[in-house]
Amino acid sequence: MCILAFLCCIPFLVYTYAVTSKVFYWSTNGGENLYWMTVTGAKIWGSWIGPQTSGEMSELSPEQRDFLAHVRTLNAVERDEAYKQKFAEQVMKHPHIYLWNWMSNVARMLFNYPYSKRQQSLFTYGYLAPNMLLVFLLLASVYVAIRQARDLHGELLILGLTCLIYAGLMSLVSVTSRHLIVVMPFGVLWLAYIFSRFVRVRIDTFAS
Repeated sequence: MCILAFLCCIPFLVYTYAVTSKVFYWSTNGGENLYWMTVTGAKIWGSWIGPQTSGEMSELSPEQRDFLAHVRTLNAVERDEAYKQKFAEQVMKHPHIYLWNWMSNVARMLFNYPYSKRQQSLFTYGYLAPNMLLVFLLLASVYVAIRQARDLHGELLILGLTCLIYAGLMSLVSVTSRHLIVVMPFGVLWLAYIFSRFVRVRIDTFAS
C-alpha cells in the first residue's frame, strides 16, 4: 500500500522537481508552519496564522513584523526557506517557546483547542468531549497491549506503531485536529482488536 501511494505521488514530485530543482519537495508551506511554532505572545499558541491576519497582529514584536513583511516580498520557495531559517534561529535562542507551543499543538491535534487569534465557541466541545474519551481508551489500550505483548499479532503492532509515529512527527509542526482524522480508522481498528480480544467486562449482581 505504501509503494502504491508513493507511485501515485511521483507525477507531483516530478513536477515540483522541475519547478524547484529540489528532490521530494512536497510543499512550500512547511517552513511557515514551523515558524509559528516558535512565536510567542498573547493569544498565540503555535497554530498557523495567515499572512493577512499576521499583518494586523499587535502582539508581534517589531522584529517579527519586519520579518513577515520581508518574506511577503519573496516567491514561494524563497519564502519557505526564509521561514525554515528563522525557525532554526528561534529554536536555538528560545527552545522553551517551541516546547510550550508543542504542548499546545498536541492539545490542538487531540481536542481541537487552542487556536491562535480565533474566537472560541461551544463547537469546541463537539471535539473536546468525545476525544477525551477516545484518548482515555487509546491510553488504556496501550497499557493492555504492553501487558499482552506476547499475544499481539505482528500486523496490529506495526499498525499501532505506524499511527504513533505519524502522530508524533505531525505534532512537531503546526497541526489541527483534521490531521488526526487520517489515522482514526486505524485507531478504531486497534481499539476494536485490543478490547475485543483482551478485555472482558463483568457486571456482578447482588441479591438482597
